Parts: sequence; structure tokens; C-alpha cells
Amino acid sequence: MKSKEKILGVSDRKHTKQTLQKFFNKSYTNFHYHVDPGLDITQVPKYLLGIADVISCSEVLEHVQPPIQIAFAGL
Repeated sequence: MKSKEKILGVSDRKHTKQTLQKFFNKSYTNFHYHVDPGLDITQVPKYLLGIADVISCSEVLEHVQPPIQIAFAGL
């Protein structure tokens, strides 16, 4: 399956990562907070702003320090 969408994962776990890689191949990148490629969703680098069509994020937001709106804006 070829895809033009850009999919970003935020700390996707093994099965989510494998599934998204299978269907979206090089259009999918999974970011982590403490592992390369690193990403802090409260301080997103400018080169990543607005590039994603879909963001996969689970079990992340409960770890963000308030105000949570900064993390939502980063996503």
C-alpha cells in the first residue's frame, strides 16, 4: 500500500508501531521522549509543526505537566 499521508507516532508501542509501519512504511515515524528520535510534545521543533496528517498518541498525555493545553497544541 502506498501512502502520501504523513503519520507521526508519539511513544507508540510495539504492535501499534508494527501495524503503522506495515501500512504506511516510510510515511510513518515514531517519536519518543527519551529515545531517538526524541520529541517533547510541549516543545515541538519548528520543522515538525504542521507536517502530520495523523498523530498516533496513547499513554502519553497523562505524563505531561500542566497546563496540558501546551501538549495539545504540540500535537
